[in-house]
Amino acid sequence: MSRGRDFTCSQFSLVVPLTAPAVAWLGYSIFLAQSIQQRYTPKTWRCSWGDFEKVIEAAQRGNVADVTAIVHGHAELINRRDQRGATALHHAAFGGHRGVVQALVEQGAEINARDHEFGATPAGWAIEYLRELDGFLAIELDDLA
Repeated sequence: MSRGRDFTCSQFSLVVPLTAPAVAWLGYSIFLAQSIQQRYTPKTWRCSWGDFEKVIEAAQRGNVADVTAIVHGHAELINRRDQRGATALHHAAFGGHRGVVQALVEQGAEINARDHEFGATPAGWAIEYLRELDGFLAIELDDLA
């Protein structure tokens, strides 16, 4: 039997024999991880974090005028993501601010952007907002009846 080596991370442990195919598999896995990281690493933005924080705060408050003014001056903010991977559109949808949502979509916000925490789109955040108000989907109401 060939000698094995333990590879561990926080979610799993794997013993892989140190054979040529195993080394190739490990090298390919590292290559894939690096490729994914490079593809999804946030871009460097020209505006300051202050501008981004302002657009997020305005979206959370439902202030259409402020969101429109900030995004008009800094178009690169429209799809910028916070630490959880959420955009201003996520925050506006969670707050139930239809006017802000409409303004952001008209300015080019990515309507199907997924956050990094749950993989949720702005529509998913809107549903969560309604759940916090004790809202249900129609299918759930049918199940409760």
